[in-house]
Amino acid sequence: MTRPTIGEFPRITSSSSRRTVSRLAAAAVSLGLAGAWGCSSGDGSSPWGTPAADAATQQDAASPDDADAAPDAAEPDGPLAEASEPDGQPQDAAPATLGTISVQALHDALPTKDFLLINVHIPYQGEIPQTDAKISYLEPDAIAAFVGANLDQSVVVYCLTNHMSTIAGQDLVDRGYRSVRYLDGGMSAWTAAGYTLENNP
Repeated sequence: MTRPTIGEFPRITSSSSRRTVSRLAAAAVSLGLAGAWGCSSGDGSSPWGTPAADAATQQDAASPDDADAAPDAAEPDGPLAEASEPDGQPQDAAPATLGTISVQALHDALPTKDFLLINVHIPYQGEIPQTDAKISYLEPDAIAAFVGANLDQSVVVYCLTNHMSTIAGQDLVDRGYRSVRYLDGGMSAWTAAGYTLENNP
């Protein structure tokens, strides 16, 4: 079907004919056909506008620029690392372990001793100078009571070799004490290095 051009429509002069044309034009607008018919006003512009153009204009008016439309949802306030961890919550500390001290290191530390030195060997076979207590390794509650409630108290335990001192030392660590060492080699290594024992049974 060939679409008629404006030049092909006859000139209409009667008022009834004008009303008919007006109704047809209104129907064309409601059906979105005004642009397809090529209807125009006297100055060459469409009195109803182009449906597609009107829709685009309304969309532009209703939607702000993308840059201003909404805050950037991809950027949370503050660094992600801070959001993932509550403030003031330190990470769990590594569990304490039983340490060792060499004969030479113990000897050099005695002049400025700032730790408890406990002989846990039984039966009694002498002791290293400046020993603070003689408590059997078989009495872990008594050893812990002597050390006290401060879990950061530095402690050195020793026996004749390593067997009894490692048992006593590990018990303290298991109770939560964080600075416990045993003398590596015990009193045997101490005397082998040329240092003397005291005898205070």
